[in-house]
Amino acid sequence: MSKYQADHQDSTNNLLKKVLNVLNLGLLGQTVTNPTVDALPPGTSTEVIIQAAGSQTGGFSAVVQLQPGIVAAAYTAGDVLGPNPIKLPTLFRDVSKTAILQSVSVLDVDGQAPPLEILLSPNASTFATVADNGAFAWGAVKTRSQGHVTVTADDYVTVASRSVASKTGLGIVLDSNFYPASRDYYLAVVLTADTTFSTATPLNLALGFLLD
Repeated sequence: MSKYQADHQDSTNNLLKKVLNVLNLGLLGQTVTNPTVDALPPGTSTEVIIQAAGSQTGGFSAVVQLQPGIVAAAYTAGDVLGPNPIKLPTLFRDVSKTAILQSVSVLDVDGQAPPLEILLSPNASTFATVADNGAFAWGAVKTRSQGHVTVTADDYVTVASRSVASKTGLGIVLDSNFYPASRDYYLAVVLTADTTFSTATPLNLALGFLLD
């Protein structure tokens, strides 16, 4: 390779590195640092914590740890678990960004393997405001539902009296709310079979997201 060719190759590589760094792709040895995502302190009944990797190569991801505020009581099919809706604060990196819900894991410390529907929307008004253990109801906004995740009793395995379910490879694309613009996201957790919980807050959910 001639000196001219070598200098030209170095210039091209440097330009590519700068462009990819701007695009936050983290390639060609570039490491992108994820902006801090604050953990939400425990609320009155439901705890939501968003954990994001400090740095990574190739993209952004986040894991939302969710513990619906459930009481030790009998629930009926169609009841919400925790308040409806549940808010995931600042899930999106920007109001113009999207996210992909890639996985959902459920841990039931009661070992009852309750079947669930997890409903998704960027707009809180998609869901009616309902207290824990109340019957789920839709809200005034009828156009912003972005899908659901079904967790059946057969999705669980029970080990040492605790039940665990995992749904992977979901690939559900989500966008932020455009009016009013918001980085928050909302979901409803709906029970689909009668269940009596013997302990309070027995469910722990982990939602894995890929973020652009």
